[in-house]
Amino acid sequence: MDAAKKSKIVVLSVVLFSVLIGLFAFWGLRDVQELHKKQIAQVIAERGGEVVQVQVVSPSESPFTESGKGNTIYKITYRTSTGTKIAWYRADNQSSIVKSDEEWKFEDE
Repeated sequence: MDAAKKSKIVVLSVVLFSVLIGLFAFWGLRDVQELHKKQIAQVIAERGGEVVQVQVVSPSESPFTESGKGNTIYKITYRTSTGTKIAWYRADNQSSIVKSDEEWKFEDE
């Protein structure tokens, strides 16, 4: 096999490997976010509420003073018998060792 053909095979292999790694990372992150949304719905239901909206926000937009790359922060709008409220959830997204513990903050506490 000539050098040009070997070079093309190596480049193609590296590109395909990179694409596969990217797809696995995308699917993994999507699965983690779906798991978080299920946990959010369960916690809000335990408090007698119904989730209206779930948003991913930056740490600067949240009440948490600490957060790492391994955290996802959610702003949750939910409805109870007493009105619409806001909760915050700092989740562990399993993507980095730089993270803070999972934590909830509710506006009525």
